Amino acid sequence: MKSNKITKIGGKLNLMVVAGLIGLTAIFSLGIHSLFMVKNTMLLDRKTKTRNLVEVAFGVIQYYGSMVESGKLNKEEGLSYALSTLKTLRYEKDEYFWVNDLEPRMLMHPYKSSMDGKYIGDFADPIGKHLFVEMVKVAREKGEGFVNYYWPKPGEDVPVKKISYVKLYRPWGIIVGSGIYVDDVEREFYKRAVNAMILIITVGFIVVVTIIALNRSLVKPLRKAETVANAIRNGDFTTRISGTGKDEISMLLNSLGKMAENLTNAIKGVKEQARSIATTSEQISQSAISLSNNTNIQAAATEEAKATMQDFSHIFMKNLANVREMEKIALSTFENAEGGIQYVKEALDSIKKIAENIKIVEELADQTNLLALNATIEAARAGIHGRGFSVVAAEVNRLAESSRISAGEINTVAIESLEIGKKATDVIHQILPSLKKTTDFISKIAGDTEALADKIKQTSIIMEQLDDTTQGNAASSEELASISSGMYAQSQDLENIVSVFRTNEDG
Repeated sequence: MKSNKITKIGGKLNLMVVAGLIGLTAIFSLGIHSLFMVKNTMLLDRKTKTRNLVEVAFGVIQYYGSMVESGKLNKEEGLSYALSTLKTLRYEKDEYFWVNDLEPRMLMHPYKSSMDGKYIGDFADPIGKHLFVEMVKVAREKGEGFVNYYWPKPGEDVPVKKISYVKLYRPWGIIVGSGIYVDDVEREFYKRAVNAMILIITVGFIVVVTIIALNRSLVKPLRKAETVANAIRNGDFTTRISGTGKDEISMLLNSLGKMAENLTNAIKGVKEQARSIATTSEQISQSAISLSNNTNIQAAATEEAKATMQDFSHIFMKNLANVREMEKIALSTFENAEGGIQYVKEALDSIKKIAENIKIVEELADQTNLLALNATIEAARAGIHGRGFSVVAAEVNRLAESSRISAGEINTVAIESLEIGKKATDVIHQILPSLKKTTDFISKIAGDTEALADKIKQTSIIMEQLDDTTQGNAASSEELASISSGMYAQSQDLENIVSVFRTNEDG
């Protein structure tokens, strides 16, 4: 069992070694990739620079070409001046330009003048590439471009890899070119690759050695720690352990030793507490039984109080309904009284109009009476001829008098009705404030009664909750008594369980 656990830890450490090596390999691969990118960048930079320099040389040829076109020079003179100028141009110490035609024939080479004027179409580099033929091909097809081949450096005979840029000056059918040697780029690339390989191998070796040493320094202390842990698992706290160093493993061993000591003290405390719990649980059991009896008595009283409160709430709700009905009646009476005043006012206005019209009738009766008298006088003057008219006039006079008397009586009744109406209005005006106060007072009583009803309702709910709580307390107290009895039994079991742990004091 021990060897399996240690093997697992060792396996994890070995896995770390493998993972580290894989990581280093990945880093090396990324480094090589980056080196290739750097190499390509360096080549591109040199190619661009060479192209720009060839453009400068091409500008020299164009200058003399323009001189020929303007008639200041003939073609042979212009070409001679252009070749002489390019032959002396240098860059980066030994780099140069050459010129050949499309045949191809070398027109000017600053370092190999033996080639000047000679056919160079059959000239090939060490790998068999006819480089000048390839240059003519590129110039004819594209007008300019790059050509790769091998060529010896100035003052040397061994060909090395070179990249040249050529450009065709079509009016004269000549090609100007220059190249760069790339062996130094590749040399720098391989140098950096070797350095990276050495670094990776060195780091990998250090990682492997470190993890192996770490593996050895972990196994022995871990076995010791496992022995102590197994002893504690089996209830034996007599084993002591401590670390001798200041590393994490020594700190772990010290912690295990301290843990064993603390657990020993804890077991002693648990044994003492188990005995104390047994005594306390017995006392709690007796108190719980007494509490249960008292709670049952309280529950019965609360149930009776709840029933009484429910009856009182029922009676009070009936009274609240009666008060609300009284409020409706009082409010209706007040509204009818206010409406009655309006009706009396309208009746008084009608009586006034009647009195005014009666006066008109009295005036008409007087005028009619006067006309009838005048008619009688005229009938008397007429003698026997006015006798019939005299009878009619007398009858009109009698009717006018009767109308006047009736109008006077009606006017008297109207005046009396107006006085009575005014008195009735005054009485109603006197009654209205008291009736309004009575209505408001009844409304306030109704509002207060309804608020009191809400309070009574809330009190009833509280009494029900109190009854439920009391019933719950009674059940809880009985359950507490049962639990305390079980708690005493469990404390006895706890003492038996703790007795299996061995400490130094147990012998």
